[in-house]
Amino acid sequence: MTPQEFVTKWAGTDRNESQSAQAHFLDVCKLVGVEMPGAGRTADGDIFTFEQATAKTQGSAGAADVFYEGHFAIEYKAPGKYRDLREAYNQLLGYREGLNNPPLLVVTDINNWEIHSNFPNSQKRVYPFTHAEIASNPAVMGWLRDMFHAPQRLHPRRNSEQVTREAAAAFQLIADNMRDWDAEPQRIAFFLTKLVFCLFAEDIGLLPGTSSESPQGIFSHIIEQSRRKPSVFQQYARKLFIAMNNGGEILMRDIPYFNGTLFDVVTVEDLSSEALDGLAQAAALDWSDIEPSIFGTLFERSLDPSKRSQLGAHYTSREDILLIVEPVLMQPLRYHWETIQLQAQPIRERHDRAKTGRARANARKQLLDLRANMLERVRTITVLDPACGSGNFLYVALQLLMDMEKAVIDDKLWQGFQRATPEVHPRQMYGIELNPIAHALASIVVWIGYIQWRNNNGYARAFAEPILEKLQDNIVCKDAILPSNPPRSPHSNGGKVRTDELGQGRGGDSPANGAGWPVVDVIVGNPPFLGGQRMRGELGDEYYERLTRHYEGSVA
Repeated sequence: MTPQEFVTKWAGTDRNESQSAQAHFLDVCKLVGVEMPGAGRTADGDIFTFEQATAKTQGSAGAADVFYEGHFAIEYKAPGKYRDLREAYNQLLGYREGLNNPPLLVVTDINNWEIHSNFPNSQKRVYPFTHAEIASNPAVMGWLRDMFHAPQRLHPRRNSEQVTREAAAAFQLIADNMRDWDAEPQRIAFFLTKLVFCLFAEDIGLLPGTSSESPQGIFSHIIEQSRRKPSVFQQYARKLFIAMNNGGEILMRDIPYFNGTLFDVVTVEDLSSEALDGLAQAAALDWSDIEPSIFGTLFERSLDPSKRSQLGAHYTSREDILLIVEPVLMQPLRYHWETIQLQAQPIRERHDRAKTGRARANARKQLLDLRANMLERVRTITVLDPACGSGNFLYVALQLLMDMEKAVIDDKLWQGFQRATPEVHPRQMYGIELNPIAHALASIVVWIGYIQWRNNNGYARAFAEPILEKLQDNIVCKDAILPSNPPRSPHSNGGKVRTDELGQGRGGDSPANGAGWPVVDVIVGNPPFLGGQRMRGELGDEYYERLTRHYEGSVA
């Protein structure tokens, strides 16, 4: 079948999804010169079939319309039924793990196609095209052939770290513009984190497009239309911030309720046309692919002139972070999970062999109690990084907890039972940071990592509003080792337990208590180390004297 014959045959079809999917795909096979195997497997043993059954991440059963193992999964929708293909793509995201993560996720309503790359640790790329372009654009035929014969050719060839570096560099111009009119670092950080989150929310699908026909996000549209009119940008960006703070509408599009204190202040700073050009450059990137474990560090170096020289320097990589977080946080949890599995396995076998409903119900209750025990442990453990910087350790800790919770939920020990839903949350993370730019970035890093994980694991539609919660008491901007005011003598309140500024009780006999550390289960981090010889020079005489007086007799 030639491309023109294919386009002519399927142009303007009004068949529904079930009527069109298989017939259409068989013609796609003819178009690219491939024949589907009759037994549902290729000569190499790979599955290549219609209606491949799988479990969704939400627990219910589902089926991919077409599945070619190691190549792609396809989800069809009826022509004209949906305004875009987002619903179909979200459906495939829910299937992909049950299909062993095929490298390509393809969605189509016959009139429009999108080929989404799904390669691990890489920037996501979308290859969109229309039905008519199959005959008119030779590149489209190349993409279709690559789906079947060489899916690796559609690899974006850029990893998440490269995308994150480009995003950080684009924001440097904006920060410099604000610094030209002597804006305080904290003011710069608070404003830029709003811009960062808007770009991310747009690309992850939490902010709408400008219309059902246009793929351009609403924030990118505001930027593009006001690049030479800074006052217009201020006007419409402020309206967007207000809508995100309370939920509302802008440009006739509904905006979800975000809040979480990020948009409590809706001031939009005065940016030059050059800075808006930098923002437009940033908006052109795919923010859904930034790597949270390095995002904060790269942005901090880009925005803070005192750290600009470190832009090319080594940062604490994800691998380095794991050397601390894995043994301190995860190993005890993994040991507990292994114990639960050993206890549950014979009970599961007894459940499956049970001859009576009562015996099966008793075994089921025991299994669900064990599952609840493990999930409770993962969902309630709390983590503190007392020198959290821009939040990299907190993000990795949160991601590991979410991964473990998902592994517990998906374990075959509970197969056939009602599926639990993920509940690990950023509220389990605590941080202390003195630098205002790093502190402002830390909260955003944790939230972006959390939302990104849920989106990548098929839970994009499960966000309750407000999407962001108020976590201002979790990640605080202050000194982690000296109190703001000199602590009272432990004898001044009769030796009773003091309450720190987070409202949590602490004993009165430790010098660190005055700094107000929250009570948590695990402490992680990589605080800066100066050593005794460099402390006075790096910290200054006044701070050094306060530090030595405060810890005199407590630290050797």
